Amino acid sequence: MSDTLPTAGGAKASAVIQLARWLFATPDNGRSTWSVIMWWEARRFAFNLIVGGVGFISLVLFMVLMSTPGILKPGEDAVEPMAIFIAPILMNIAYTLGWFIEVQWNWLHRGHTGRIGPVMLAVGFIFSLLLMLLPTTVGVISVISLHHGK
Repeated sequence: MSDTLPTAGGAKASAVIQLARWLFATPDNGRSTWSVIMWWEARRFAFNLIVGGVGFISLVLFMVLMSTPGILKPGEDAVEPMAIFIAPILMNIAYTLGWFIEVQWNWLHRGHTGRIGPVMLAVGFIFSLLLMLLPTTVGVISVISLHHGK
């Protein structure tokens, strides 16, 4: 069976769908501690690249929005510089907690992890993306508030 979805024209599914299938693929039950860790670590680079890319674009958009006259007072910073450096570290600590929790779950349930890994990864992925979009959301709200108040 093919790992790609057919489309109306019979062409292979897009790279995005293929990436999502791989990221959230259900691993076999009865996995060892090592296989759980490897499943998560094989996906870390893609996770960091996607979430980091969205975060970078969000930060750039935020800075553009914050450059709107009247948004910031003189001498006020648009963003806390330390947050830019700390966010990726915290994100990777949380990511590591994913496989740590799955290993514990695997141990407690004697190897029957089912979909816990992919579900935790999906929830963490969505949460991380929403968190990365927060600066842009704040920027948009600030600009709307400024212009609505006039």
